[in-house]
Amino acid sequence: MNNCHLLFMRLIYIKIATATFGIAFIFLVTSWYVHEAESDMTTQVKLLIADQTDTLSSIAEIMDRDGIDAVVSQVIKDCAQSDRERFDTLLGNLATLSSSQLVEVERLFASCGNFYAERKAVMLMRLAREYEVYVSYVDLLSRFDSRTKTVTYPVDSWKALVDLEASRSQLALKLVEIQHDIITELRNGATISSEAIKTQITRANEVKETLTYTGEQIDRLRESIINL
Repeated sequence: MNNCHLLFMRLIYIKIATATFGIAFIFLVTSWYVHEAESDMTTQVKLLIADQTDTLSSIAEIMDRDGIDAVVSQVIKDCAQSDRERFDTLLGNLATLSSSQLVEVERLFASCGNFYAERKAVMLMRLAREYEVYVSYVDLLSRFDSRTKTVTYPVDSWKALVDLEASRSQLALKLVEIQHDIITELRNGATISSEAIKTQITRANEVKETLTYTGEQIDRLRESIINL
C-alpha cells in the first residue's frame, strides 16, 4: 500500500513538474513572440517617422523658396499671365498711376493680389497637417520607447517651425491688406505724399522688416532640425 502511495505521489509530482514546465515554456514562447512583434512594430513606425520627416523637410524647404508643391498647385491658381504682368507693373508704379490706371489695378487686385499670400497659407495648412501625422507616429512609437519624445525626435522644434511659418503667413496676408488700402486711398484722391499714404507705407515697411526677421528665424530653425 505504501509503495502504491509513493508511486501515486511520484506521478502527481511528475504531472505538476510537467505542467509547470509547459506553462514556463508557453510563457517564454509568448514573451518571445510579443518581443518580436513589438520589435517589428517599432521598426515599421520608425520607418514611417523617417518618411514623414522627409515630407516635412521637403515642404519646409519649398515654403522657404515661396514655392508650392504639386498638391497646392492644383488648388490655388494664379490669374491669367497677361493680367499678372499688368498687375505687377501697375503695382510697382502706384505713385505715378492715372485715375484710370488706379481703377484698373484695383480691378486686377481682386484676381491677382492675394495669390502669393493665399498659396503660402495653403502650404502652411499642408505643413501643419503633415506635422500632425508626424506627431501621431511619434506618439505611437513612444508606447514602446519612453525616450522617443524627449530624446530621439524633435517634436517641439517642428512645432516651433510650424508656428513661425504661421506668423510669416499672417504677415504676408497683412502686407496684401496694406497694398489694397494704399490703392483704395489713392483711388479716393490721396496723393503719394499725403499722411494717409505715408502711414500705410510705414506699416508696410514694418511688416517687411518683421517678415525678414521671421524668415531668418525660420532658416536657422529649419537648418538645425534638418542637420540633426
